[in-house]
Amino acid sequence: MLKSIFKNISALFIARFLAQGLAFITTIYVSRTIGVQGFGILGFATAVMAYLDFLGNLGLEYYAVREVSRNPDRLNFFISNIISLRAISSITIFLIIFLIGFALTGTKLAYSLLIIYVLSLFLKGFSLLWTFQALSRMELLGLGQIINQLVYLFSILLLVRTFNDIIFVPVAYNLGILSLVVYTWVLNRNRIKHIAFRFNLQRWAKMLKISLPIVGSFIVLRINWNLGLLVLGSLSRSTEAGIYNAGLKIFIVLIAFREILITVHYPLLSKFYIMDFDELKKVMELFIKISLIIALPIIVWGSLLSKEIVLFLFKEQYGNASGPLTFLLIGYGFLMLNIVYPSGQNAFNRQNIYFKTSLQVAGVSLLLNLILIPLLGAKGAAMSMASSEMLSFLLFRWRSTQVVKVRDFYYVWRLFPSLLILTIAIIFLSNLNIVINALICILIYFITLPLFHVITKREMAQIRGLIFRK
Repeated sequence: MLKSIFKNISALFIARFLAQGLAFITTIYVSRTIGVQGFGILGFATAVMAYLDFLGNLGLEYYAVREVSRNPDRLNFFISNIISLRAISSITIFLIIFLIGFALTGTKLAYSLLIIYVLSLFLKGFSLLWTFQALSRMELLGLGQIINQLVYLFSILLLVRTFNDIIFVPVAYNLGILSLVVYTWVLNRNRIKHIAFRFNLQRWAKMLKISLPIVGSFIVLRINWNLGLLVLGSLSRSTEAGIYNAGLKIFIVLIAFREILITVHYPLLSKFYIMDFDELKKVMELFIKISLIIALPIIVWGSLLSKEIVLFLFKEQYGNASGPLTFLLIGYGFLMLNIVYPSGQNAFNRQNIYFKTSLQVAGVSLLLNLILIPLLGAKGAAMSMASSEMLSFLLFRWRSTQVVKVRDFYYVWRLFPSLLILTIAIIFLSNLNIVINALICILIYFITLPLFHVITKREMAQIRGLIFRK
């Protein structure tokens, strides 16, 4: 099992690293081309779109991954019903946004951007990317993400040259999604049988009864990430929104590590919860360990060099983003420590508990944002996010112990010596170019892991086997 897990993680990590690298290059190009204010307006539109994405999804794909991972024979059943239900949800959302979107966004430009973004919901309804996760074909999933980001990047470079071209950013985004749809249907052509639009209200009601609490949880949990942009945009503080959006984009790139791990472990949690409780605990602890090994050095390095990172990536006009970035990194730490607990609730058929906990966190997040943003602007938004992620970790961890108890802080202490050496290296090398500093610090950190027995001999053997294809 360990070899299979490492294989899936490594395949998805490489692919996702490339995809996120392309996405980040696109972000940097767009941020410099359209300026701070334009980047704030675009961030506001994409923040609204993030929630519409979940509404359009209805939680169906996450539910389908859980069920198909347990019984692959249900693949075609879920494909047919997801396409049908998502077509209806996409039409409904588009009509609502078309009618009330201007009142929601407040400006003609933000409204136009949002309308074009919403068109992507129709395309996403036909994407079968989730099938690769359900069938543990992570290399195909990762390749699809790379193709999507490549098309998006080339479209951006072709269409966006000045601030006046900002309207073409969502157009390029839709072209990337279209390429993903074509890719997933071509690769699934031999698996797809008897696919057709279905209209069965009774069946849909049963599916939505399970999936809606999942999507509801996703929406309220991600309030922590995007609510700051929504509040800043609603207050017409576009420059502050642009500054916060710069830090948030770095945060979102880092979240890719978490999404990779969740993509791999979610089907395993679903399967072992039914089949083998001892293996379930082992898998949960393994992913906590991997998550912390990745996240903690990033937090230490990023916090100590936040100013240098922002200036290197976004240039002087975004210099004030270093403060928000530090708080976002603190939130990232709690998010990564919380790697298995939220998804575990869904895997354990406790989606209602998931939704209840997410709602509690969202309420606190909303309150903090409304208090701190008027006082502190972008930094207040980041502080709200960090505080909410800490609360999310504490609540989900507590409710997860009702099903299974695993070690998490144990691995934090195990990493302490490596992190201490890393901190000294960062400070000592602070005068070097930030890229060189990062490369040397990464090397030093990973050398210390086996020295302090953070990574076992067995795990090292598995990693060497993957690298050298043994």
